[in-house]
Amino acid sequence: MRKIILLLFCALLTQTTFSQIKCDKPEFPKWDKECYPHIGAFVQSQEVKAYFTSLKDYLVCQQVKARADTNQLPTRYKPSLAEFKKEINFDKINLKDITREDAIKWTKDNVLTNIELSFGGFISRPKDFADLTIPDDYVYSFGIKKKASDQCVTCPQNLFGRDDEELKKDESKDSYAFNKQGMEYKITWDWIRNDGREYSESRQYIRYTKIFTRYGFWIEADHKNRVNALIEDYGSNQEFAKGGIRLMYRVNNNVNLTVGYNVRATPWAAYTDEFIGFFENTYWDTTSAAQNVFYDFDNNGEWANDELVGTYTEILNPVLTEPYITNEYNAKRRLWAYTGSPVIGLDVFNESEYYFFNVWINFYPQQTDLKVPSIKTVTSGNGEEIKAFGMEADWAPTDNVFEYDGGLEAGIKLGKKFSFAISGEISNYYGVQDYKTTFGIKYKL
Repeated sequence: MRKIILLLFCALLTQTTFSQIKCDKPEFPKWDKECYPHIGAFVQSQEVKAYFTSLKDYLVCQQVKARADTNQLPTRYKPSLAEFKKEINFDKINLKDITREDAIKWTKDNVLTNIELSFGGFISRPKDFADLTIPDDYVYSFGIKKKASDQCVTCPQNLFGRDDEELKKDESKDSYAFNKQGMEYKITWDWIRNDGREYSESRQYIRYTKIFTRYGFWIEADHKNRVNALIEDYGSNQEFAKGGIRLMYRVNNNVNLTVGYNVRATPWAAYTDEFIGFFENTYWDTTSAAQNVFYDFDNNGEWANDELVGTYTEILNPVLTEPYITNEYNAKRRLWAYTGSPVIGLDVFNESEYYFFNVWINFYPQQTDLKVPSIKTVTSGNGEEIKAFGMEADWAPTDNVFEYDGGLEAGIKLGKKFSFAISGEISNYYGVQDYKTTFGIKYKL
């Protein structure tokens, strides 16, 4: 009995101690221009030095307070199947209980709240900076981002006698990572010039996250399209679309592990059936200077003078040698190839009232072709062969390629609305590595 009383007393003492932790936030001193006529003197003043000392103590106090919060998710590296089944109980879900008001509120919370606008970019000289004929490199970016906002899962509850103001502050905390569940999406536009080569890029990403306690899941979809001005150097449009579902395991409040399955698609360039039929019935003399092209209209296997349709330069060369983008609605078309792969992901994130960061990486082992059109060749009347399934691009699906993607988002908060942020992404799909980094300002609507 004494042991039980002692344990209860210790628990009560812990709660009382936690409730008594007060972290006094320092205020930046005002600039007394009479005492410090120059900004340099003010920065070096004892008032400013004392402020940063107090700020350091305040941040340490916040860390101690956070560690004392027993509502924090304890670190655990080993998932439990029994715990998973207990948390994710789909038998309790009844779609008939969902009302029209519930649907309207869900749409408002998940689609129309916590929207951010981002502006970023940079300008610099190219690698061959001495050559003034090469214009400056640049990146200009604009984005619309909606963060998850349905429910703050990791926000502490009022367990230790916190005052209402402090609790409300915690509940309205904005997370840049996966602390919150609900829907989030991101739409970006980029205009880039690198060593004189210009291209634009657009991307659309959406994910819905559902978190229980330790476990959760999300459904995601992603589309990216890059259009190059100098397409003869880069190949066809670089485009992909991917989507999948993942199970999430929360190691603690700042680390998530995910595993699931991902399907990715990319378009290949193929000749239309009409052009293939035309090519098979053509004939031209490759040894002549004119290279007149004849078409077998009567389908008798012979090419008469009255079946002359033009020269090779006029008829065939624009289709066979011009980039895919110029012929998308003419002699060429898109055929989508689909690849499936397991996905393993790691996310690390943290946030305070002064900063935020989120680092993530995903691996896609063992790609499997789900739908890849077979490659065939066709031959003209004079024995010239082409691929009916044309692949100008080097980034077409490749077997046994180690694929991954990752990124970083970090920044400093400049008040409630603005923040200065750096973001970067890297990927390796279809054997081609791609990366992008931007600096800019974020504004929260």
